[in-house]
Amino acid sequence: MVLGWLVCGPSAGCVVTDKIEFDAEQNVPPMIVDTPSEETPIGHILWVNKATSSMVTLSVKVRDPNVTQALKAHWRLVSKDAPTPPFDFKDVAVTGDLVRDLTFELQTSPLGDGQCARLELVVSGSFKTETGPQNFDQTRTEGDIDSAEWLIWEGEGPNKTSAAEQARLLSSCPTNESLLEPSVPEPIEETL
Repeated sequence: MVLGWLVCGPSAGCVVTDKIEFDAEQNVPPMIVDTPSEETPIGHILWVNKATSSMVTLSVKVRDPNVTQALKAHWRLVSKDAPTPPFDFKDVAVTGDLVRDLTFELQTSPLGDGQCARLELVVSGSFKTETGPQNFDQTRTEGDIDSAEWLIWEGEGPNKTSAAEQARLLSSCPTNESLLEPSVPEPIEETL
């Protein structure tokens, strides 16, 4: 009987009735990081003189472990006069590398003369398809987004602007309401 099983066993098929679960690929959100050669690191002040420059080119790196995921970048220039402006967007090239280059151009015409604005950049793989100003950073998947900001001061630069004028520029900057909202801690459940 054992010999018969050995002869028939390898040619016979087997049926597995247990359900096998495979781990789903984890979707890690992208991360925006500075380009080492960039003169204006994320979070710093960028001086722009509209009289001499109609466009500014910025570069960042986008780190995403999901190397084949399609990513999109949205950016906009927020000012006190335009708190929810339209945004520009472009695809972040899929290179198959962990870190991708992202270069984008900012038109200087929306900058107010001698005013401050905030440049906002967000990157995600799951933006909602609507493109209205209110959908700047709305995604289909919660947490699948990263953001970066710069302050842009319109003028000739720090060496040609007095301390009083720099103080006026700073006071003209739009506030980031989301950063000003106090976070409410989760209630702690007491165990007896």
